[in-house]
Amino acid sequence: MSQEVFNPEWVSACLQGDQLAWETLVRHFAPLVHSIPRRLGLTPEESDDVFQTSFTILYQRLASIDDPQSLPKWITTTTTRECWRTLRRRRKSLSIDADQGPLEASDVSDPLDALSHDQAVARVWPLMDARCQDLLRLLYATEPTPSYEEISRALGIAVGTIGPRRARCLKALCELLDGADGQ
Repeated sequence: MSQEVFNPEWVSACLQGDQLAWETLVRHFAPLVHSIPRRLGLTPEESDDVFQTSFTILYQRLASIDDPQSLPKWITTTTTRECWRTLRRRRKSLSIDADQGPLEASDVSDPLDALSHDQAVARVWPLMDARCQDLLRLLYATEPTPSYEEISRALGIAVGTIGPRRARCLKALCELLDGADGQ
């Protein structure tokens, strides 16, 4: 079964209320959206929630996407962020020994600590560039998520470089995870 090539005209058709265009868009991007939580070690139930939330956000914000060609990147970023939110919620809900009480968010400084069961992630996180680790921690493990201005001050980088650096870091993380899956 060949995958249909993304057609940016689907976006305008969706905005005009074309249900078939929406179904086509969801069907086209479903494999991408399903792959991200799987790579990040989410459970099947969490992955289903991320899938639904990601497409709900897309539906709500579709009109705000200026360049339909950017939709694949937008979906990847949105889905990845939702995965990290899910991991933060999981981390916060974890309990440790009853004598020690519940695990507090401040007890876990690294969002990937919650993924100790996922050996692939545990192997690749140390391989990440320290600047990427710092940026990803700020973007995905800090609540509330700091503004780009706050991140700029914290890391000593220009605001305009945060988005591109985030994209490169997430790409590097995904590539490392792909490599770890094959080991």
